[in-house]
Amino acid sequence: MNPWNYNAPGWGQIPPGYSQPQPAHGGYWQQPVWTEPKEGFFHTDLFTSKTRRYPSLHPILAADTTLARVDVRFQPSSEAAIPNATYYAYRHAHATVTQTSHVRLISKDFPWSIDIKTNGHPVTCDDIWNALHAALQQPLADSEWGALSHDPSRAKKVQKAAKQRQFEVDKDKGLKRVDWVAENFILRGLEKDDDFAKRRLAYVDSDCEETWVVKMVTQ
Repeated sequence: MNPWNYNAPGWGQIPPGYSQPQPAHGGYWQQPVWTEPKEGFFHTDLFTSKTRRYPSLHPILAADTTLARVDVRFQPSSEAAIPNATYYAYRHAHATVTQTSHVRLISKDFPWSIDIKTNGHPVTCDDIWNALHAALQQPLADSEWGALSHDPSRAKKVQKAAKQRQFEVDKDKGLKRVDWVAENFILRGLEKDDDFAKRRLAYVDSDCEETWVVKMVTQ
């Protein structure tokens, strides 16, 4: 059964404690959404298509369905990162159907892997957004800048991104990992790429079933 499918057996009524669908106010969706009163799955009938590439991932996170564009330079709860209407509607939604407590993020735009582990509760969309933001707020290590020094063109892009961030986001003069992605500071969702993951994580000791590739794009 597709748990996102509101036409499936047992999903025909309004979930207990939920209100009738209400218009999204100013968010990316501009479509009716369920008003969710507590933590848990975000029940929706907006994404019932059988052609979804990643049905096990919440639609707000999946690269093939999300309309959200998250500026990872800002805290997710900030309007500058993602419209508040979207953030507060989906922040407590479980990120995956499996309700896993461990999600691993990798990307073709940065060389770090990000492991999100909770104390037994399911990883939420907010956990995903916050973990990505926090990981990219880390200072760029000297060894990482040293690697960039062998690619002058890329190094200039990183320095340009740092100046833009210092002007638009914060006054931190040091280089941050978010500067590594240069102009690709917009999260456009998560996707699966098993071949890339196998190469990227070839020397990682532990496996993570819910490994997703972060897709970054320009503004």
